[in-house]
Amino acid sequence: MIICIKLSRFILKNKDIVLNDEHGGTQFIVTNLSLPQKDIVRVYRKRAAIEDIIRELKDGFAFGKTDSSSFFANKARMWISVIASNLMRLMKSIALDDQQQSWTINTFRDRLLKIGGRVSLSTSAR
Repeated sequence: MIICIKLSRFILKNKDIVLNDEHGGTQFIVTNLSLPQKDIVRVYRKRAAIEDIIRELKDGFAFGKTDSSSFFANKARMWISVIASNLMRLMKSIALDDQQQSWTINTFRDRLLKIGGRVSLSTSAR
């Protein structure tokens, strides 16, 4: 039985870890790892971070697109996606402030690259 108490940050009972996050939500981790609670939480958070990176590669950089029948062409496309993602991460760390660093590639494109221009019509004859 899992008991969740909001007063403590981590609860360990029969290898079930209950996390109360800062937004009032609750997360459960069930594991068979025999590590201290904080280490288990760190491992699972790193795993979640990697899953977010893979999701962004697929959604923002077409990492999962394999439209060629050639293995090497698909491999080259994936490497281009990874390099583009790494360049984007480097650029974000250098040029953007702390709040903007959490932007996904789609947010970055929408807010900084897809800036509309002003179209004007001049009817003056020369």
